[in-house]
Amino acid sequence: MAFSFPAPSAAFKQVRSLTTGTFVAQLIVLASSPWIARIYTPEEFATYGLFASLVLVGSILITGGYEAAIPLPKEESIATSLLRSVLLLCLVFAVTGTIIVASLRELIDPIWGLLPLAMSLHGAMQGWTQWTLRVEHIHRQAWSKVTMSAALVSTQVLSGRAGFGSYGLIGGYILGRVASIAIQQNSVKLEPSQRFFSVGSFIHGFHSHLHALREYRQQPLFVMPSSLLSMGAKEVPVFLIAAWFSQESLGQYSFAYRILAAPATLLALSLGAIFTQRAAKRVMESKPLKNWVQRLWFGLAVGACLPFIGIGFFGQSIFVWVFGEPWAIAGLLSQWLSIMLFLQFVSLPTSRVLMVIGAAKWQPIASGADLMVRVLALWVGYTQGGVFGNPGFLGAVQTMVIAQAFVQFGTMILIWVQVNQYDETIHQDLTTR
Repeated sequence: MAFSFPAPSAAFKQVRSLTTGTFVAQLIVLASSPWIARIYTPEEFATYGLFASLVLVGSILITGGYEAAIPLPKEESIATSLLRSVLLLCLVFAVTGTIIVASLRELIDPIWGLLPLAMSLHGAMQGWTQWTLRVEHIHRQAWSKVTMSAALVSTQVLSGRAGFGSYGLIGGYILGRVASIAIQQNSVKLEPSQRFFSVGSFIHGFHSHLHALREYRQQPLFVMPSSLLSMGAKEVPVFLIAAWFSQESLGQYSFAYRILAAPATLLALSLGAIFTQRAAKRVMESKPLKNWVQRLWFGLAVGACLPFIGIGFFGQSIFVWVFGEPWAIAGLLSQWLSIMLFLQFVSLPTSRVLMVIGAAKWQPIASGADLMVRVLALWVGYTQGGVFGNPGFLGAVQTMVIAQAFVQFGTMILIWVQVNQYDETIHQDLTTR
């Protein structure tokens, strides 16, 4: 008797394609880092890190969290309306935000005038990313990541050598997102639904937009606050370091994040996007999730164990050897951050399962706790010294890492409890039919 397993095979191919694309994209960034580290100063990386953090947090407010719902509807027309709405929100903000910032040009540094454009492009990119997941154009999304990294790195290297300073770093960030949108948007032209993406469809489909937004009103009520708190928790160290410590310290932290945290987080989010799509399908088919989540956690932990252990023991030596002595502090920070990032890498891909199973109300609570713990930990480390007696900047980061380890364990316990309750519910439903 012959057996075939088309769904797992398709899922494996998708994961392989996206993982390969993410790996190549981050390899481009890492391979260019020794040159970029010698072109830009820690102070310029400080400005870049603060700019990127503002973009990541602000883009969530622009889209209202609706991009996360794009893979969920059964009807393609609703998903299309959600995408249209996200793109329209981004366009409106780009125009109005630029006008407002331009009127304040005498009060702020001109470099911050690029914020509305960068926020809108990032929000639009997130919308297209969710769409390509829905239509299972994973290879296009993988290719978009490679293209984005290539555009980012080439712009930053050329601009840095030309002496543009922070503008070169930020210009690469913006052009990278333009490249990603261009690749993912082209994939939609291969779909029968391409007629939905004309300018006229935005106007004539106004009522369908409102219907889709109302149907997924939990996004701005629960998912957006949760995403905002979650992203705020990840980016709050940048803001607090900028307020409490020197530009040099912020530059060292931002560089360590670029090298270590950004690739790990991007890969975890990419895997999480596929997990969310597959989890949504399992929920539609009334299939259990608990054992599936458990296997994913175990696989991620095993796969990430070796590289994170290596960074944990030898991070500073690696940074000095590869990037030069000026980045020794960034290497030391990477050793501590590896503890927090390992646990985050394991738990992050499953973080949106609460939304999928209808337990989205817990997401703002978990994300809020995450944010509060990071702020308190940094404050305690800043005012009282670290948990290991190291005062100042290093002590604050050490305290944050230890506190975050407990938060990540608590988040995984919350996910486990809610998924277990979901499995029990569908089991009872099946037995009573």
